[in-house]
Amino acid sequence: MMGRKVPPRSDPAHMKSRGAGGDARHLVPLCRDCHMRQHSKGIITFFGENNVSDHMELAEIYEQRWLEGGQHEQIPSDLDF
Repeated sequence: MMGRKVPPRSDPAHMKSRGAGGDARHLVPLCRDCHMRQHSKGIITFFGENNVSDHMELAEIYEQRWLEGGQHEQIPSDLDF
């Protein structure tokens, strides 16, 4: 694989914490660096700095696109991340 660029792996980042009732429907993929910054800055600050005004809407859009891909069933809400 030398010389071949591989995209970085993504982390499942919660847009609503599990403690607040979040589940697998509230996830979006973030690279590891961004996910760590999201945790250190806080979700509202992190997404505000990245011009995302509504992080829950982002999760809804991501889930809808996932479902529209046709290869996936609805994300089970009890999936543990």
